Amino acid sequence: MVDLPDAKLATLITAAAFDSSKWVAVCDSCADLVSSQGSIIIPFATDERLSGTRFSSSLEGAVAGYLNDRWYERDIRENAAGKMLRTGFITDADVIPYADIAHSPYYQDMLRPHGLQWFAAINIQASDTNWALTVQRSAKADPMDMDDVKNLLAYQQMLNTSATIARHLGHAKILGASDILEQHGRAVIALGWGGRVVHISALAKKHIGKAFKIIRGHISSCFEKDRVPLERLVQSLCTGKTLNASVRPIPLSRGSDLPSLVIYGTTLPERERDIFQPAAALLVIVDPSRNQVISTELLMDYYYFTRAEAKLAVSLLQGSSIEIHALENAISPITTRNHLQSLLRKTRTHSKAELVAMIGKIIPQNNSAQ
Repeated sequence: MVDLPDAKLATLITAAAFDSSKWVAVCDSCADLVSSQGSIIIPFATDERLSGTRFSSSLEGAVAGYLNDRWYERDIRENAAGKMLRTGFITDADVIPYADIAHSPYYQDMLRPHGLQWFAAINIQASDTNWALTVQRSAKADPMDMDDVKNLLAYQQMLNTSATIARHLGHAKILGASDILEQHGRAVIALGWGGRVVHISALAKKHIGKAFKIIRGHISSCFEKDRVPLERLVQSLCTGKTLNASVRPIPLSRGSDLPSLVIYGTTLPERERDIFQPAAALLVIVDPSRNQVISTELLMDYYYFTRAEAKLAVSLLQGSSIEIHALENAISPITTRNHLQSLLRKTRTHSKAELVAMIGKIIPQNNSAQ
């Protein structure tokens, strides 16, 4: 067995396979290992970089600039990615002649304002996907040398193993969630960090070519009027931590006499958002024409209704009045009217009739509520 430079780092890498919060500590320890400012784990795919990164807190400003100013589209270090896949590592010497650094926009406009210049990167591979662990060093320090590279490479296989475990565990979680939702009559599409489709459930596959299609790995509506809302929903899910209420839920036409599907999204909990997990969010599709019982929990999922608000919404759909609902549920009419105002606000409707029409698109009239 090869002696590792830092046994603590080995323990962190192993733990990170099962606890995504440990990857930041892995970045910190890798940077300390080679006396650097900080470290970043970043995916090869540029469309995943807005969300799919982990990095040392010391590099927060540099990473923000890299992402917000879209330097990942002008990163000259990308030119050496092929060599990294072949050899397992690269340094600045593989990217640019040192004499040219003073005239490089990337080094001068991106790195220098954050006090950075030198780097080394090693490849991390899990299944058929690749990431880079890049270690960033100050301009005041010396360039990375082969001793630094060898120290990092000592952990490469361990990083590959932990990344692979994390990826497979993440995939298993998505399949489990999909199966549970399908048992409740909901079709599921899992999206990766950049909005790429990574899993389509059996129920969802039935709507391919009728309501939506997959183009170069991304979902798109089959009908022009639904394409922009669907694109906004996907963007909201996969480029931030919170879901934008203005695009939840939306109808999805399917070109027949059947009512439109209803599609909404949910991001994975922050504790589950591992960079090596294939999915970052779920699209959930409900078919109102299916003969199924839809619970108040579904309305709570859709609109963030409270349980009391969801019960009122179902009562109104079934033809009850405010007064009857209040009597049957032993609450005052004033409280019930307050619940109605909250329902109107959350659904952005302006009357009880408009509210009932919207809810009716999700819950068929001949269904009962649990």
